[in-house]
Amino acid sequence: MQNKLFSIITITKNPNLIWLKATIQSVVNQDFDNYEYIIVDASSESVYSEIENIILHYADKVNIKLLKQQTKGIWSAFEEAYANCKGQYVGVINSDDYYAKNNVFSNVSKQLSTSESDFIYGNSLRVDSLGNDLYEHKPLFFLSKRNYDFFVFNISHHTLFFKKDILERIPFVTSESNAVDLDFMRRLYQSEYIGSYINERIACFRIHDNNFSSTYSKEDTLNLFEKWNSMPRFMFYFAKSIIFMFNPKYFIFFIKRKFNSKMGKL
Repeated sequence: MQNKLFSIITITKNPNLIWLKATIQSVVNQDFDNYEYIIVDASSESVYSEIENIILHYADKVNIKLLKQQTKGIWSAFEEAYANCKGQYVGVINSDDYYAKNNVFSNVSKQLSTSESDFIYGNSLRVDSLGNDLYEHKPLFFLSKRNYDFFVFNISHHTLFFKKDILERIPFVTSESNAVDLDFMRRLYQSEYIGSYINERIACFRIHDNNFSSTYSKEDTLNLFEKWNSMPRFMFYFAKSIIFMFNPKYFIFFIKRKFNSKMGKL
């Protein structure tokens, strides 16, 4: 059987089932069918049978596969998904996020056909738990070998499509911190691989209290920025202030979230 162009991966662990359905629907609704969809469950406890039923609902519509893993963690589940990929390029969409439009795969495919890119990425819309818009995340600079070290914002991994063999040369390092994806992005920036930026909204990232990225400590993130360039902390906070300046709706959301978090600890 001919390999697919894309392998799309979603990892689940006790997901919000409504959000998971939205994730899967955003894949199924694509106007491009040259892909496979691999979902690996990292030992969900009470909802695994519901996840199975959701997958079965779509099984006759798309090339979708559900794998179950026993208590080895999120990143181990991703490695299992990667080992089962048959596509030329890999895309990862979390079980609480979703693709922003129905033509994402076709647009990325067109970009790949006109470039020699090893990976392609675009913009991410940050939304709240109800799907209301907060702000759009865009890289500050186009990616080129001249400005690798000047990047401030990491590429949003849910907008990224990369050649499958990249992970063989740039494997995940799970021993240093929880921020495995940020570390992977940093090493990808600094590699010899060629990236292309699409100035389009690729995916929506849902911000809520149970985000997996909320397990990253601030120190984990800042330590990675220190590996990035010579003045990361200043640039990190400067970038954050720019977001607040031009996105008052997100600033209000951020303050409310911090307040509710502190009140919950009292």
